[in-house]
Amino acid sequence: MRYQRIACVINDLAADFFKLVEYFSEFSEDFYLYVYPERGKTTPAVFKHYHKGKLIWKKNYSWYKGKNKAIICLVQYLYFLYFLKKLRVRKTYFIVHEIHFIFFNSLVTFFTKNKPVLWAGDGCPDPRQSFFIRLLYQLSRFYMRRVKYVYFTSPKNDSLLLERFQSGDKNKWVIPLGVTDIPADRLPFPNRFGFIGNLREGLGLGLILEAARENRNFYLEIVGDGKYRNDLEKLVKEYEIGEQVKFLGYLEYPQMVKTASRWQLAFATYFPSPKNHTYYADPGKVKLYMELEIPVIMTDITYIAEEVKDLKAGEIVKYDSADIALAVDKIQSNYQDYMDGIRKLKKQYFYKELYKQGFSTLEKRL
Repeated sequence: MRYQRIACVINDLAADFFKLVEYFSEFSEDFYLYVYPERGKTTPAVFKHYHKGKLIWKKNYSWYKGKNKAIICLVQYLYFLYFLKKLRVRKTYFIVHEIHFIFFNSLVTFFTKNKPVLWAGDGCPDPRQSFFIRLLYQLSRFYMRRVKYVYFTSPKNDSLLLERFQSGDKNKWVIPLGVTDIPADRLPFPNRFGFIGNLREGLGLGLILEAARENRNFYLEIVGDGKYRNDLEKLVKEYEIGEQVKFLGYLEYPQMVKTASRWQLAFATYFPSPKNHTYYADPGKVKLYMELEIPVIMTDITYIAEEVKDLKAGEIVKYDSADIALAVDKIQSNYQDYMDGIRKLKKQYFYKELYKQGFSTLEKRL
């Protein structure tokens, strides 16, 4: 096998999107997995053990029902320690994508002989946002310099963290999120569009609703939930577009894929600013749209926007409702070209090729 022992600590949304589970379960002699619910969800945590590609053990664990961020992080970390003990994970590379799992890594390494691997998904451009963010930022600076293996999903995040955390460039690589090469099963409905993600400010959802108000043939399905949902529902009522907009809430991955397969196009209209952490990220929703071969309308915020534009895999728009409406018309008027473009882009991010090259260092046995 390519790898001897690999462990992965990841939330359920990332487990569905990132293809790490598929990759390491196939190419590792032993692969240990701890999946915890994305923040805001209370589904059980799951421990799994794969041996030579086969799932040989699995167990669910109940989860904290509250919403306190500090307690959620603590519960995630305590389950992580229990995961290492329960599955007797030793002399193993363990991959995490949230910084708090490498806190106290010297002690964890001393007792278990494991090696932490941080795959950083986004940056923290403005630590003054809150006390909690500032605390994580300071701890991140401390630990980033002490973890040997650090990977980034975005070259922008690479530059930010190398500068902010002064972590140097030894053993630091950029590994973007990969997608499957399986052709998507698509049957798009005319004038049906979609959005997937947490419902919060700064995602352009209000602008999308404004575009829908001006076009009665604009039907939008919103997958996800969050504190901004009430405000959006009020806007829908105010704009009198209740027949055009559906809030579907959180969907399990298979149902989400089935729903999205009906969309002509999808939105990733983040507020385009370096103060937005998504500026430094590789947004999972864009890669999901890519995997499902859905042309995307997005703002010029992440590194992949330029590739979307060059390959005509979608339209890059200003943070403006009129520009969003114009992009919808452009894609609909020449739809096959955009479908060809998103398929070309998808081929460039096949996960087996990306991860084989990116994680090659982990082939060395501990």
